Amino acid sequence: MRLHRIVVGDRVGNGQALARVEPPGGGDAVLVTSPREGSVTVVAVHDGDTVMPGATLMVVADKSRLQLETTDVDEFVVTRLHRDQAVTIANPALGVSGFAGIVRSVGMQPVPSATGEQYPVVIDLADPPEHLMIGMAARILVTESRLGCGRHTVCRLVRTRRTHPHPV
Repeated sequence: MRLHRIVVGDRVGNGQALARVEPPGGGDAVLVTSPREGSVTVVAVHDGDTVMPGATLMVVADKSRLQLETTDVDEFVVTRLHRDQAVTIANPALGVSGFAGIVRSVGMQPVPSATGEQYPVVIDLADPPEHLMIGMAARILVTESRLGCGRHTVCRLVRTRRTHPHPV
């Protein structure tokens, strides 16, 4: 297999050549192309590696459409969340104290966790910071305007359900 000088973080276009896989014993090489425009988030192989059919070579993600997905919301916070609610997100690693999010869904049933039962929540990010990456921790601020106070919960950034990263 021959990689086309692609590294994690590179932006690639839809249909852009990423690698060429040469069958053992000769024959026609297969060109591997990107299934979408996005950023390379994983390169799982090295130039010259032998790969099996169906193996993931790279992952291409559309980082402009990220979501927060968490099950770290307890019964005290979940009662303050509802679909289409505006929330504020902070990312301490980037020093970003506030960017907008909209609650996409709030689980109606808790799931077991190490700290007790928690509720799954998905939040669409309206305009994520440029250097925000999949897997980073984030903090959600839920403001209760009628009380003038807020509660925080910590969650982890994940890819969006609408645009899954595509293995190639």
